Amino acid sequence: MKSRTWTILFGSVLSILIVTLMSFALTYGRFREEVSSQNQNYGSDIEYVVADQIEVTDMNEFIGAIENGYSNIIISDSAQEEIIVTAGVTDVGTDLILNLNGHKIIRNNRDPVLNVQNGIRLTILDSSKEKTGAFYNPVGSVLQVSGGTLTVSGGVFESGPRKSEYVSGASSVRRAV
Repeated sequence: MKSRTWTILFGSVLSILIVTLMSFALTYGRFREEVSSQNQNYGSDIEYVVADQIEVTDMNEFIGAIENGYSNIIISDSAQEEIIVTAGVTDVGTDLILNLNGHKIIRNNRDPVLNVQNGIRLTILDSSKEKTGAFYNPVGSVLQVSGGTLTVSGGVFESGPRKSEYVSGASSVRRAV
């Protein structure tokens, strides 16, 4: 009987030890290494880049911020009302929150302003009181979503000419888009 009691006691202690070690391993083991971005744009400092919002004032800063992997961009109050994009199509390679802040991003080209790549999330919002932020391209598309996700919570998106920008022939007939 003594042998059976020791076997049961030893088995119980061993089971408790295994459960405790497994709990420890599953709880703390996943935090051993810092998570980095999918395309390695950030290295190991991903949470710091995501947390920082960068203000841009012109087209070069706007394109540069996207190409450098910033994920939270706001157009500064001091920027001109319209930012005209003349650069090529910019691929959005990391999740991006873009705050138009009442400004317009305009492109006059058949190419889109931004290309949202596969698996990437683009969120566009306009935090201005008037909600006048916009993307506009009179001759082509505004955005190209190549497998990514687009969320719009503010702003106006226009592709093609505005009614007020042209008149057909000598008449005053305007084409609705």
